[in-house]
Amino acid sequence: LARVCLKFGLYDETERLLELAALVATLDQNFMVVDDLLADRVLAIWFSGRPAEAMKVADERQAEVNAALRRKLGDTTASKTQKDENAGPKVTLPISITTLRAAVARSANLPKADEAVADAIQAIEGERESQTDPVAIEAIDLRKAWVLVTLGDPGTVQGLLDSVDRVSPLTDVAKAQIGRAHV
Repeated sequence: LARVCLKFGLYDETERLLELAALVATLDQNFMVVDDLLADRVLAIWFSGRPAEAMKVADERQAEVNAALRRKLGDTTASKTQKDENAGPKVTLPISITTLRAAVARSANLPKADEAVADAIQAIEGERESQTDPVAIEAIDLRKAWVLVTLGDPGTVQGLLDSVDRVSPLTDVAKAQIGRAHV
């Protein structure tokens, strides 16, 4: 239902539904679902014209998972509400959240934009390191190129595109679209 609301531009309704669904998924300890719901919730908040709030929701998730890691490592001072939860060990959030967080921050010129883009690149590189399938690596390299072209440093993209082109040649149309995004 939330995705239908999102599709039809009912962003406030989407956000409320996804917040409730994420709470239920958290109680069920279904954390992969929580991250998917959170990504959609951040998108709904951003689309409703509240990028700072969208960033806050993503940052709260980062603090929450960092605190969980600290508790697992035996840190009894870690809590979900502490402001310094990003000071210790840091968990890499899924690519969908880190990329969305970077897009929100960059589009609204938020102070953490460079950090958010770096986190997205780190998440993508972590996913790439875990892959052995050339097709999966190609898809990850294309995602990284997209992030760099649209949110980061376009000057670093050409090497990635050459790598992808060697594995699976890009069409002339794709190269033309990438060239326009590069400008």
